[in-house]
Amino acid sequence: MVINIPEEVYTMKAKRSIIKSNAEIYKQAPRRLKKEILNDLQKTLHLHRKYLITLLNNTGKVYYTPSGIKLVGDPTVTYLQNRGQKKKYTQEIVPYLKAIWILSHYRSSIHLKAFIENNHQWLLGEIKKSDLEGFAKEERMDLALLVDFLLV
Repeated sequence: MVINIPEEVYTMKAKRSIIKSNAEIYKQAPRRLKKEILNDLQKTLHLHRKYLITLLNNTGKVYYTPSGIKLVGDPTVTYLQNRGQKKKYTQEIVPYLKAIWILSHYRSSIHLKAFIENNHQWLLGEIKKSDLEGFAKEERMDLALLVDFLLV
């Protein structure tokens, strides 16, 4: 029994669902048939053979963590949303950081840090509304928010 899947370009989600649907057939198949299944899946999904073997073998497998949590192998579940660096600033601080960023003339994060360190006295009390005259109207509104915050 050879799996015939139409050749298209699949999204990763579709590829994982195809793997999940073929995992049981693959696990029960004899060695010769496993080879054919892998060949078909490799041509269709454009994934590496060893990766396909790992996905097919781990689908439906039950794991227990040392704390006793039961995990079932499922290739359709991914944890991509938890990737990346965690946020450092709350949404309350972002408008003020944006205003300081405008004041520093859109510097990079490294230069922005240096700008804040070198101008913290000016930022904490000496900004006047007249200092904001050279900026565009939208930028002046953001900067006025910063000035109001610093004067309070």
